[in-house]
Amino acid sequence: MTATERPRFDPAPLLNLAAIAALAILALLPLASAFESHRFWIAAVGGVAIGAGVAYLGARLRIGAIEVTAIMLAAYFLFGGALALRSTAIAGTVPSLVTLRDLALSVVFGWKQLLTLSTPVDGFEQLFAVPYLVGMVTAVLAVGFALRLRRYWIALVPIGVTLAFAIAFGDRQSGLSASAGAGIAVLALVWLAWRRHAARIANGQLEQSGDPVEARKALVRRLGIGALTLLLATGAAVAGGPLLADGTSRTLLREHVVPPLELHDYASPLMSFRKLVEDGADSTLFTVSGLPSGAAIRLATMDLYDGIVYKVSGKGGSGSGVFARIGRTVANDQSGTPVALKVEVKDLQGVWLPDVGYLSGIEFAGARAEELSGGLHYNRATGTAVTAAGLEAGDSYALTATVPAAPSDAELAKAKVADVNTPAPELVPDPLQSRLDEAVKEAGANPIDQVRAIEAYLKGQGYFSHGLEGEPASRPGHSLERLTTMLGNEQMIGDQEQYAVVMGLMLAQSGIPSRVVMGFAPKASGPNATISVTGDDVTTWVEDPLEGYGWVAFHPFPPEDKPPTQETPQQRQKPIAQVPQPPLPPQQPAELPPEPPVEDKADEELKPEDNTLWRYLAIGGISLGSLGVILAPGLAMGWYKARRRRARREAEFAPDQVSGGWAEVIDAATDVGVSVPSVSTRRENGAMLAELYPELGLTQLAARADQAVFSVGEPTPAEVDAYWADVDTARARVAAQAKFGKKLRRFFAPPSVVSGFRPPRWLPGGKGRT
Repeated sequence: MTATERPRFDPAPLLNLAAIAALAILALLPLASAFESHRFWIAAVGGVAIGAGVAYLGARLRIGAIEVTAIMLAAYFLFGGALALRSTAIAGTVPSLVTLRDLALSVVFGWKQLLTLSTPVDGFEQLFAVPYLVGMVTAVLAVGFALRLRRYWIALVPIGVTLAFAIAFGDRQSGLSASAGAGIAVLALVWLAWRRHAARIANGQLEQSGDPVEARKALVRRLGIGALTLLLATGAAVAGGPLLADGTSRTLLREHVVPPLELHDYASPLMSFRKLVEDGADSTLFTVSGLPSGAAIRLATMDLYDGIVYKVSGKGGSGSGVFARIGRTVANDQSGTPVALKVEVKDLQGVWLPDVGYLSGIEFAGARAEELSGGLHYNRATGTAVTAAGLEAGDSYALTATVPAAPSDAELAKAKVADVNTPAPELVPDPLQSRLDEAVKEAGANPIDQVRAIEAYLKGQGYFSHGLEGEPASRPGHSLERLTTMLGNEQMIGDQEQYAVVMGLMLAQSGIPSRVVMGFAPKASGPNATISVTGDDVTTWVEDPLEGYGWVAFHPFPPEDKPPTQETPQQRQKPIAQVPQPPLPPQQPAELPPEPPVEDKADEELKPEDNTLWRYLAIGGISLGSLGVILAPGLAMGWYKARRRRARREAEFAPDQVSGGWAEVIDAATDVGVSVPSVSTRRENGAMLAELYPELGLTQLAARADQAVFSVGEPTPAEVDAYWADVDTARARVAAQAKFGKKLRRFFAPPSVVSGFRPPRWLPGGKGRT
């Protein structure tokens, strides 16, 4: 080469860079299904481009791994605002302190947030740092290996790891995974063939022929081999696509991660049903605009009855579903009418969000928007939304949803109940089965006929009452005791709360999946009207899954203009057949024996059979006396506990009555051997006992006692009665779970009684009373 000649440009490094960058982008393709936003590609492609540039610069300058890592980190923070976190960057480009903080946190927590969120996750901007970082690291490693190592094929290892990461963290969309796999296979084979050919020329193993004919033949051979390789790779992708589509050959990590939402921390909204009814039109819960005519608003869907309350389980399965964090958009494959609503919260409290149908998007507004969206979880199976931050007056949000069409009566008659799993109730009232037999005695074997028969029976045989002033007595709640009393009376009296639960339990007894929904049915509606939803609009209904129609609503409660009679309802009893007795035969006058002399009576001795009778009577008396002596301590303890219980139940003030009920629960647990700390609060003891008896809802019982004691107002007599009914159920189930030895101790020496007595000073070890 002369001085005037310039060195020839070697395109090999740039070709390697372009090929590896294309492979890295293809490896990230399955992860795009979790975002469904064009911003994903800005972050991913930008990260790959920066990483490839850093690796190329490191190879040209021949610097070490530490220097390359330092340059990569500097580039990550420098360009992170423009490519990933634009909302916090200055002018959408220059990273601010908040941007730098979020970029640093995403390195540690981004993968966890991505797994615990329901897809798509475009509502959480900080998550765009994940594809940005993964793309950058993949490109730095792969391009660096391709340019620096003699074993250049090692560059495909980071590509394979990234592809596995994208599939595991993505959504179940087999088309993207199959396309990515086929594209990587084809491009990787072409790149490997080119690198091998270039390496053989560089090593002198392959000489370029000067004959144009031979050169053309060699080119044709290489093109043929390349075409065959492409054909085989394409065939493999086409054949493997259906295998991926069936959902059995892929594993998504988010399907094995439990969302961090503890539903036990939130009371069932159905417990506040009667409170909302009593507030009535005086309390505006929220306003809504855009509600279609006749559409109902869902607050929560309950699927599990534990004998105390119907609650939201979130146990998974097609009927219960699970709660997962969501962003601004929600994957929604429901068919029906699309709607757009705006909701502004007034007096409504709690964590449950009013919505309609099945969500496809939700976005909060106002000062607490970030806090509310950060705790937002949604159950796609039940259509229930919850925010861990809780609602306050002034909160607002806009949502889009799909409202499925309701089937007509003719369509219902031909429908079939779908095979869906819902949790079986843990307890059912004893009179439920007899009422159920009466309701379905003329229904056919078709489950939908039984559903409609149960609905019609409760409408026709029941009577409606909220138990308000001027209405017949109707206690709130739906505990086992409340429903047993309601079903056992000749007249069933209740409101939407009780009738919906009864129908749900009847369907469960019949083997038909069902769930109870609490929500609102505004009397006014219209897409252009702003409606004020009050306590008068609260209602419930029952949903059953029907093939082709999804979950269909049924309303089993009687009309409100059908009040019960004023007679006191009596317990239902089975009629006893009256068998006429035959007339007595005519009696003949009795012939009396002659009166023996008085002296003969006195001297008369007892017959042998009379001695035997007296012997048996003596043995029985001694046995009963001995048994009485043995049982006397236990009976005394029982009398004392009954007296103590009556004193708590009949305390002068209502809060003391509720507090006494919780004390009965503590004593019941203490008597079966549970060590309950006396210095702990009710909520702490409730949480501790809930671990031993998770099915009893003791956390809620403790919270209700605290509310009764510390709230401004006093609980009503009906609320006190309902609380004590739940206490009785909890006490009975705690005692039933005790072992035989502890049951004996509970009878003869209950710790809740014995621990309260101290021996007098004159006994050994006695300290007297303090």
